[in-house]
Amino acid sequence: MPPRNRATALPLLAALLLITGCVERLITVKSTPAGALVYLNDEEVGRTPVTVPFKFYGVYDVRLEHDGDWVPEAEAARLLNVSEDEIRARVEGEKLSGREENGQKLVRIYYMPLWTSQEAKGPWWEAPGPDLVAEAMPNNKVELEWHFTMEPIGDKSSESLLERAKQLRALIKQDVK
Repeated sequence: MPPRNRATALPLLAALLLITGCVERLITVKSTPAGALVYLNDEEVGRTPVTVPFKFYGVYDVRLEHDGDWVPEAEAARLLNVSEDEIRARVEGEKLSGREENGQKLVRIYYMPLWTSQEAKGPWWEAPGPDLVAEAMPNNKVELEWHFTMEPIGDKSSESLLERAKQLRALIKQDVK
């Protein structure tokens, strides 16, 4: 290569290296109901909806926990697939927690913790070979979205079971430290 071409090629190569980027990989976890605490591979990442960066494709262990919501009686009946009269009977029988707020009767609904796995699949251009070009392209993104539906629990006996599980988890965490 003649010296003159080298003189123009070096700044051009340097400029290309400066504008190259890397692939931004994001997982968004959503849930019904929103506000569930999310753990990916046993690491707490936040409450739904939450978006977190990730480095590796493959299978992730996903755990969601929800503390429960205060919902109107009609919503509680719909969630538990029972009549509003049944909801009122469960509140009166103290199988469900109830309260009144601003003239509206509310019921506390809890949700079963959810343990599952989800695969983060890479696009074709993340395969060996094309990934070299993809990594060099600026503003390149992989965005995955996972949605989970949590199952409502219909009585306080489940509430006490959940409380006991939380206590045991706290004890285990103390022993691990």
